[in-house]
Amino acid sequence: MESLKPQRTLADQVYDRILDAISEGSLAAGARITQDELAAQLQVSRQPVMSALGLLKQQGFLVERGRRGLQVAPVDRARFDAIYEFRSALEPLAAALAAQRMTPALLERGRKLVAEGRRVAAAGDAHATLQADIDFHNLIYEASGNPLIVDTMQLHWQHLRRSMGEVLQRPRFTQKVWREHAAILDAVAARDEKEAALLIGAHVEPPESFEPPESFEPPEPNVPPEPPEPPWPLEPGAVLGAPQTPRLRAMNAADCPPAASPLPEEAAEMRGAALSALRLADARAKVAAVRRLAQQAPDADAQRVLAEPPGLPGRPARPLLVLPSAVPQRPVRSREGRVALLHALAHIEFNAINLALDAVWRFAGLPAAYYRDWLQVAAEEAAHFSLLSAHLHALGAAYGDLPGHDGLWQMAERTRGDVLARMALVPRTLEARGLDASPAVRNKLAAAGDHAAAAIIDVILRDEIGHVAIGNRWFRWCCAARGLDPITAYPALARQYGAPVLRGPFNLAARRAAGFEEHELSALIAGSDGARGDDAASSSA
Repeated sequence: MESLKPQRTLADQVYDRILDAISEGSLAAGARITQDELAAQLQVSRQPVMSALGLLKQQGFLVERGRRGLQVAPVDRARFDAIYEFRSALEPLAAALAAQRMTPALLERGRKLVAEGRRVAAAGDAHATLQADIDFHNLIYEASGNPLIVDTMQLHWQHLRRSMGEVLQRPRFTQKVWREHAAILDAVAARDEKEAALLIGAHVEPPESFEPPESFEPPEPNVPPEPPEPPWPLEPGAVLGAPQTPRLRAMNAADCPPAASPLPEEAAEMRGAALSALRLADARAKVAAVRRLAQQAPDADAQRVLAEPPGLPGRPARPLLVLPSAVPQRPVRSREGRVALLHALAHIEFNAINLALDAVWRFAGLPAAYYRDWLQVAAEEAAHFSLLSAHLHALGAAYGDLPGHDGLWQMAERTRGDVLARMALVPRTLEARGLDASPAVRNKLAAAGDHAAAAIIDVILRDEIGHVAIGNRWFRWCCAARGLDPITAYPALARQYGAPVLRGPFNLAARRAAGFEEHELSALIAGSDGARGDDAASSSA
């Protein structure tokens, strides 16, 4: 018996038509929307139009404007930026996987899509150009062979479609887009994972000269605007009443150092540029600077001793820094609980960007491979932060809405004078703890039905294994350079710098993949009062 194919309702079709018109610009920001006119144009009754308009309003494509009625909303600048941050984190992964897994049939389809896209772009067919652009990126997602990438992108597809349509409405960008598509497909066809990821990463950066429209009409005269919604989920006393130490107070908004100047377009030297990026306070600017520096990958002057400026690291005024016990925790099955968890993870990733940049600039006299490794880590941590920030935005929240603690950076300060201690106690201890926690976090999010967030945790765990492996490699290199035994050096450093005692369960499979040896894992289990490692948990991730 053949399965039944779901039929699209009339309301679904009306929704698609209106969203197409908004994305292509034929319904511009500020255009008035009336049910009767749309019903007449589409030759349908008012009921499916009403249903479609209600959904579009709920999703932010339409907005009520008092006596003017329903209008097309302007492009939300924050959402536009969040979408491009999200794409710049996920699409390079999709392209790299596509370079591994692209089939001849999909490649042939891609060649036809590029040819068709160039043709309709030259003909000025806005609808066909947008659809071809969407089809090309869907092809890359499909070729990645990872259904979670397809599902994750699908969750945000309506807003992705509008952001792409906004860019394609500028004729000067249209042919450039298709030249870039052709180059991406060539790299995928050549099985060049790195080139494909770099090309698509540059491709999904918002064009430098592009600004989406911010507004369309002034408010009604003599009609006071509605009061803004308070930033969710700030409850009375949830942030301002949280306990803070004097040191934490000094790090918060009133005493934040001024933001450093943005990086130059071309960085001449890696370590100095990493220090400049570390000083940036704005999270979006820091992510962009790290991404640009990683793409340029200039040489590092390993012998240069850099003076430490005041106010490191640069960070935004929010999140407010509080004691770990004051960071909110809620059941993950609720929306608020997922936001609290994802906010905490985003804060960890933002600190991890700073930690990697600090490892690049602070320690002189090391091999060139050391600096390249930690710059790669900084770029991947920035990608993780972008993924989490975009998902927070999709949940109606933003990084900074909740407080955070400063535990990771405190260990960086303690180990600022010794690269051996830094390698032992940040990547091998604190970041390795993230390997242990990831399976449980991932499973909680999946059980709550947030499969997009679970997919982000999968990406983070995969990359963090590599980051901990880099820490292991350079810890052992430093030990060898000083004639130390890594087995005895590690516990001595942990005692000297006050590292936390780790408790199980441990993700032994991930730790092995990150380069921990069996005798190290046995000592870890013994030192945690015999708590067993959890291979089963790691395999479920």
